[in-house]
Amino acid sequence: MDENRALSEREECEALLAWYVTGRLSAADIARVDACLARHPDMRRQLGLIGEDREAVVRAHNAIVAPRRLAADQLVARLPKSRVSRLAALASTPFDLMRNFLTAPSPGAVRWVALAALAIVLGQAAVIGTLMRSGSELGYQTASGGAVNKAGTNVLVRFHASAGMDLISAELSKRGMRIVDGPKPGQLYVVEIGPPTMSDTERLAREADLRGLTGLISSVLSTSA
Repeated sequence: MDENRALSEREECEALLAWYVTGRLSAADIARVDACLARHPDMRRQLGLIGEDREAVVRAHNAIVAPRRLAADQLVARLPKSRVSRLAALASTPFDLMRNFLTAPSPGAVRWVALAALAIVLGQAAVIGTLMRSGSELGYQTASGGAVNKAGTNVLVRFHASAGMDLISAELSKRGMRIVDGPKPGQLYVVEIGPPTMSDTERLAREADLRGLTGLISSVLSTSA
């Protein structure tokens, strides 16, 4: 059980590394990742890889945009001066629109950049990031397409594949909790653990209570910023 708990904590920290590198985590989560890095020094290698991937995407973006902007400038420079003067005499918006149109990435370029970006966010980090952002919105979207108002404090939970939903729902109900959305990519569910006015102390206690259900739950991730 202790090994499973340690693995779960490490997985949760690994999911936060991409945001740790950019400094977009809360002070509590930064301290949490720092503690994980101290316990698992081998995780620091992942920080280097994430940084290299981010630099690769920036280089790819610049490699696409810079030549196209240069080509647009060269095209404008070749226009007769009288035509350029007439364009410049117009409101700046149409002139800028033409330049922006010429420098906009083509569909192929967009796909190439998207592929490069995807290499960074593959796996759990992208899933967690998307869900953490969605947790700050006004509501969630159910599988049937209906909107569910955000009525409480929520966490992201991954259940064991062998756990039955009836048993899961029963255990959550005993604790005054319920599933409000899911499954999301990565088999994550949004679970309401209490009212929106819940204190940090109570929230942490309820998250710990969920983590104690090791036979049903493999990981619990907070959506608080």
